[in-house]
Amino acid sequence: MDRVLDNYPDRSLRIVFEAYMPLHALRRINGITPGRANAFNFTRLGIHTPWNAKVHALLLRDYYATLPANSVPNQVNGNHDRPRIATRWGERAARAAALINLTLPGEIYIYNGEEGAF
Repeated sequence: MDRVLDNYPDRSLRIVFEAYMPLHALRRINGITPGRANAFNFTRLGIHTPWNAKVHALLLRDYYATLPANSVPNQVNGNHDRPRIATRWGERAARAAALINLTLPGEIYIYNGEEGAF
């Protein structure tokens, strides 16, 4: 899929794809062309992931530790496969999670319907 970007040499394009897999498997995928393509960071999207600072700090630490050099990190709070963050953790937590994501390095993705948390 990364080769598609070669058809647009005058643009700065990236591919971000969905992949629900363990971090060690994502590291392999993210390492193929780290500056041009990587997977969404779904590490904190688990349905049973609690809204707990220590848990999220560990998940973020592990995510950043597994990123290959030159990879562009990203943060998401939801997607079409999971209930919205406000449904999972409540409106206050959704606002806090959005703020946290906006302060983390890399690209931020806001799924349709989550912008109300701001």
